[in-house]
Amino acid sequence: MTVTQRLLPPLRSAPVGEGSGAGRLTDEGIERLRAGVERHVGDTLIPGVVALAATADQVHVEAAGHLALGGAPVTRRSLFRIASTTKPVTAVATLALAGEGLVDIDEPVLGAEAVRAMTSDQLTKEQKAHGGLGPDFFVGRSWGFGQTVLDSGAYGWDGGLGTSWLVDPTRDLCVVALTQRMWETSTPPPVHGDVQAAAYAALA
Repeated sequence: MTVTQRLLPPLRSAPVGEGSGAGRLTDEGIERLRAGVERHVGDTLIPGVVALAATADQVHVEAAGHLALGGAPVTRRSLFRIASTTKPVTAVATLALAGEGLVDIDEPVLGAEAVRAMTSDQLTKEQKAHGGLGPDFFVGRSWGFGQTVLDSGAYGWDGGLGTSWLVDPTRDLCVVALTQRMWETSTPPPVHGDVQAAAYAALA
């Protein structure tokens, strides 16, 4: 069972993860992910970052920097303000309940229709033309219910306090980035895009 199938029912005839789209994280790709994270960490950049990339049965976590300037080192157990990115926390809580035998992880948490609504474009052309956080905000993406949906079929959310998550069912890939840097413009700090690009590049 793939990462995305553990929490969601399949939305296509072929199971998620089968075919040429799914892959595994390569050693070379993980090194690029590590380098991408470390490039954004520094006293004048972002104090610390935790980045996660998961596909199939692989989960890789990178932690770099400090919780604050001169503070404790960041670890995979460090606490971050997550605000609107509470969705991955809900997923983790679900997995914890499954570990205690209170939830059957092989049963979908949401019905297929609910998942389709959440992960499909819910805006009209007129709404996109007059909405968003800036010019061209909806180019290549839109909003579903509670999250951003991309033209590629991926979906996720970028939180203004410095966290992001992305799920791509066609590649069976999940990417999470946690930082302490708030947005300064209508787009997230570059570290989030770089971590996501490195995670895709890490797939075999």
